[in-house]
Amino acid sequence: MRVAIIGATSALAHETAKCFAKNGAELFLVARNAEKLQAVADDLKVRGAPRVETYVLDLNELDQHEEMLNTAVQTLQGLDRLLIAHGTLGDQHKCELSVAETLKELNTNLISIISLLTLSANYFEQQK
Repeated sequence: MRVAIIGATSALAHETAKCFAKNGAELFLVARNAEKLQAVADDLKVRGAPRVETYVLDLNELDQHEEMLNTAVQTLQGLDRLLIAHGTLGDQHKCELSVAETLKELNTNLISIISLLTLSANYFEQQK
């Protein structure tokens, strides 16, 4: 199985990736912090993943999503699963006071996910 995990340094994503690694999945991990991402990748290799590739990306860079997904597909020679697990817990009070802060949180926690879902849905639909 070939799995891309977006937001791979989140606790939820890391725990899920451990299950995939234990079952021998090839993994393509995406996160914005290179150091944390490498630590997760190293851990998953020890846990049995035969292949772990990393890709550093700030997912607010919407124009980079398609390139990242294409790289995942090319690197793993296809994808079977995609886990989207990135996001932030914004400051509610700041969002109430600032439209800019609200838009920043919406971009991270909604728009970027819609972008990734659209691209990945189109990819998986073509694989039928």
